[in-house]
Amino acid sequence: MKKVIFWFAAAALLLSGCAKGVKTGTNDATKRYIEAFAQTYYPTAKTTALGSYIIESKTGSGPAVGDAETYPFVYVDYSAWDLDGQLVYSTDVDLMKKTGLYSASTYCGPAVWYRLDTSLLAGLDEIVSSMNEGGEVTALIPGWLATNNRYDTAQGYLDNVDGASTSAIYNVKLISRISDLGKWQIDSIGRYLSHNFPYKSVADSSANGMYIIPVDTPSQETHQLDSTFYVNYIGRLLDGTVFDTNIKDTAKVYGLYSSSRTYGPTSVKVSKSSENENETTVSFGGSTPITGFAFALKKIHKNEKIVTIFYSNHGYGANSTGGIPAYSPLRFDIEAVEKK
Repeated sequence: MKKVIFWFAAAALLLSGCAKGVKTGTNDATKRYIEAFAQTYYPTAKTTALGSYIIESKTGSGPAVGDAETYPFVYVDYSAWDLDGQLVYSTDVDLMKKTGLYSASTYCGPAVWYRLDTSLLAGLDEIVSSMNEGGEVTALIPGWLATNNRYDTAQGYLDNVDGASTSAIYNVKLISRISDLGKWQIDSIGRYLSHNFPYKSVADSSANGMYIIPVDTPSQETHQLDSTFYVNYIGRLLDGTVFDTNIKDTAKVYGLYSSSRTYGPTSVKVSKSSENENETTVSFGGSTPITGFAFALKKIHKNEKIVTIFYSNHGYGANSTGGIPAYSPLRFDIEAVEKK
């Protein structure tokens, strides 16, 4: 990739003069520019059926990714550069830090891509569909393929998608294909439990995909309904990354501290549901927490410390938020205290 990035810099200098006289308001002009760019700097690149350029390709030793219906998810590492050679994003933390793009409050690491329902950009979808596990592809994807829409032919993309400013170079490494996302997450939790809590197994769930592990239980006394208690907590990904905490010193250690935030134990109140008297609701600092966290707050005893781990169905699901990637199992260390 170092060689590719070096070429970007040269390309930016040489092509900038040519580009001044070219109007890029239509894909005809953009297509001519991309073709000249690729022919000059990547003359051996192979063109895909939809019009991307494969700059480098390494076939993986694992199975082919297969069709999207059978394997609707893939787990990847990737990086993207604009045509001036500037890094746009990478799952490589070191690369993000070197370019000044890294932030401790935003997740940086391998990603799960959903392949169905046109969720993936057309150009990336085409590339991933041809890969094997362990494979790696570096490709120039024209802007008209940076779309979630789908057309039957390459010309369909050229005719319908404005690609004047979104062409980019992608490096994609396919870690694994995923047929059943829930099972894949539960398996990852199982490996995590085996390594960190060997006395617990993946079968010891409190609910499907939900695990509660007592760390310190000085009391078996439960909190009364409608009473208020307080908790300290630390939220982590299974790779150890801390994404949230209400403990000031911990926030500073992990680069999450914000002077605009008030730190300290957060209030919790468990009450009967107004809609179903057999159910309870949880208020966490005046808000409704995600399902997995709420479940743990209902179960925690007075002055107890617990670890709760759950898969993304009880968390943020397909949504990526701050330091939490989509489809991510989460761990929370929670301590119940009587007073703030």
